[in-house]
Parts: sequence; structure tokens; C-alpha cells
Amino acid sequence: MSDDNVKNGTEKPTSVAETGIGRRSVLKALVSIPVLGVFFLNFLKKKAADDLRKREILAELGVTEGGPAVIPEAISRPPGNRLRIGIIGYGGEGEALVREAGFAHPDWIENAREANRSNPRNKALETYLGQADLNIELTAVCDVFDVRAGRAIAASQTEYRPGGARAQQTAATRYRRYTEMLESKDVDAVMIATPDHWHAQMAIDAANAGKHVYCEKAMTRTEDEAHALREAVNRTGIVFQLGHQNRQSESHIKAKEIIAADILGPITLVETTTNRNDPWGAWVWEIHKQGNPHTIDWEQFEGPAPNKVPFSLERFFRWRCWYDYGTGLSGDLLSHEYDGVNQILDAGIPHSAVASGGIYFFKDGRDVPDVFQAVYEYPDRDLTFVYSSTLANG
Repeated sequence: MSDDNVKNGTEKPTSVAETGIGRRSVLKALVSIPVLGVFFLNFLKKKAADDLRKREILAELGVTEGGPAVIPEAISRPPGNRLRIGIIGYGGEGEALVREAGFAHPDWIENAREANRSNPRNKALETYLGQADLNIELTAVCDVFDVRAGRAIAASQTEYRPGGARAQQTAATRYRRYTEMLESKDVDAVMIATPDHWHAQMAIDAANAGKHVYCEKAMTRTEDEAHALREAVNRTGIVFQLGHQNRQSESHIKAKEIIAADILGPITLVETTTNRNDPWGAWVWEIHKQGNPHTIDWEQFEGPAPNKVPFSLERFFRWRCWYDYGTGLSGDLLSHEYDGVNQILDAGIPHSAVASGGIYFFKDGRDVPDVFQAVYEYPDRDLTFVYSSTLANG
């Protein structure tokens, strides 16, 4: 899942009907200003023509006329018992997930408030507070970096909650080992937002402990891990959800409607790309000033990593650059493109896949390619899926 929509915020335009000002009054006022009047009249004519054309196209295609795609509400039925959540990994994604669950860090609240003061169109805080109360309590935190664990505890005590929810009475408990969290009777489910190399083991252990799981992608690093996790989930009967951005994107849902209406006819080729052109996009992320061997449990961080190396701030804060911990462009970015196409086309598992690439620009010690291509073949559907990506050219 992503926090971009919450971070950027959205603004609902105010119609003239809501302001009590009639359309005729606005036009009269503008006509009195010759240049603006002509401009505005032409704008209205073009917009009316565009809106009409859009409605005609959608009507012809048999797709819902003009309206937004139906996006399910966060709560589809009255909530039951309060759900007690533990977060494992409170880095960038972990903090976003906890905020979306209704526990924004005080720093984020203040930054969002200041952003609104500077630009009233920035509705991030309003959007956050306007969300539904998910009936969640953040009871447990596990992170190998002391600073992040402290931030998670502070977020659990936030006074500003969506839907008017009240602040928790008790701060979340910090656990040094995730296995200790899984033994807690105060945790019903866990959110796993660690580096990829921990996902499978943590999710399997959580399932065996009877804890429900929300796990960020990539779900696993290997096929064997995927089979093992699937078996654990099926055997224990827990609820498992894989986190993927864009699953509720209106454009994806509308595209699925168009495909279902068979408007495009046979689709034989799908091409997708990811292009980035700055160091941040290539995972050269900031190294925290308080990061050191005393504040970071390096042994716990490495865990199941196939290659053990001495303590490294670069590897800890920029872990996506190494296959020991991440899944490269395939698991990190291609997975989004493939998931979107699969959501729209129900493509399923390809018959074959080939890939190539290399480290052509960011020669900083990483072993994950910064240029990568993949081709999936679906001969039973007469379909080819092509993916191309670069981290050094927009």
C-alpha cells in the first residue's frame, strides 16, 4: 500500500451552487472585464464540449457514464472488536502504514499543518483526519534501529486520530525481537514492513503464532519461500494481505471495466516502463546521523541474509541496493506494473519469463542492476508483457 495520496492531499472543488453565487452572476461580472470575460466564456465552452464528448465516449463504450469508478470504503461493515496491531519495521514504509492505520507521528501532523498554512490547497491533514476510524490500537513496535522504534511509540500516543478517535491510553510496547512480539497476548495482527529478506520468515512465524498478517511487497525473495508461506497461511487459517500500491486506483478500476466490456478487442502486447533520474529514485537514501553500531542491532538486521558482512550504514539505510536484502527492480518496481496489469487483465502466471540488465550508472558498490528489462510470455492468451526500467534516465 502507498501514502502518496494522503501526503499530497486532494481538494474538492467548490461549485458555484455551493457558494450561493449563480452562474449568470459570475458571467455578468466577467463580461464587464473584456479580456477575462472572453477568456472565461471560451473556457466554459471548451469545458462543456469536452464534458459532452467524454460522456458520449463512455456511453458508447458502455462504461459507467462520467462517474468515478466504484472504490470500496475502508470499512465495508460495522467494525467488531478493536483490532490490536503490532508494526515490525518502522522505516519509511512502516511509518506510512502506521499513519494510514490512524497513527500519524506528531512531526508529520505539524509538518502537514504548516504545509496547509503555506498553501491552503494542501489538504493532507484534512484528508488524514477525515478518514474513518478503523477501530485499531497500536500495541506493539519492533525495529532494530532505536530512533525508529522511538518514533513508532510516539505515533502510538498521537492525539490527532481520523474520524475523531481518541488517543490511546497506553503507549505501544517496544520489542527487541519480533518473535517476542508474536508471543504477546496484546497483539492480534502484525504489519510487516522490513527489508524483503525478512518477509517470508516473519510472515510464517506470525501465522504459526496465530497472528493475522499484512505484509509489504515483495512477499518473498524466492519461489521456495512463496510456497512455504502459502502453506503456512492455508494451514493456520489466518488472514493474509499483501501490500501493493494502486489496488484502489480509479484508473485501474475504470480500465478493468473497459476490458470487461471487450472494447479493445484482442490484446497481444502490453508495454510498461519505470524511469527515474535522481539518486533518491535509485535508493541512495539519507543516512541517519544517529545510526551507529550502538543504536542499530546489525545482527538482527542481517538475520536470514545469504551473505553476512561487517556493520555497514550504507547497507542498512540503502538496503534496496543489495540482493542480500532486497529484490531489485523486479520485486520493487516491476511488481507494481505487473500487479496493475494482472488486476486489469487477470493475466495470471506467465508461461515463461526472461530478463536482462546491468549496473551501468550507479557504480557505488551495489549489486542490484540500475537498468533492467523483462519479458513475460502467455502463449495460451496470445499475449506478451514487456517491462523496461532505468534508474539513470527520466
